[in-house]
Amino acid sequence: MYAYLKALYPYPQPAAFGWVVTRDLVSEPEEPEESWVGAAGPGVIEDSVIEAQVERAGEGKPVAAGYEKHHWALYDNDGNRGLEGYSVWESVRFAEGGDCKDLFETALISPLSDLGEGVFGATEIRYTGHPEWNIG
Repeated sequence: MYAYLKALYPYPQPAAFGWVVTRDLVSEPEEPEESWVGAAGPGVIEDSVIEAQVERAGEGKPVAAGYEKHHWALYDNDGNRGLEGYSVWESVRFAEGGDCKDLFETALISPLSDLGEGVFGATEIRYTGHPEWNIG
């Protein structure tokens, strides 16, 4: 179900961020095999240091020191919430002077553009406690 996510980031680089779906309000409850819970991205996180932190976030555990975990929800044009999850990133790499500070908006929009738009036509991502990060 998630193989196409890997194709979105085919170039090798150390992963600086990742995300995971923890709640699916779109899929039919009687068909759990269709659920997006556990879907993670972008594909470049596989076998990376950040993959373990994304897994911890997906299990509801705290992430290690030096990482940040932020809750998000995806919404469609009618304001219906469809998917929820967490984004995780290495704090120092996104700080001023970090090698990924220019990727911050990419990290913020990644769950929406990589998954939400295609799954249920999501048009907005909202971050709990950070309205300044909302996109859409």
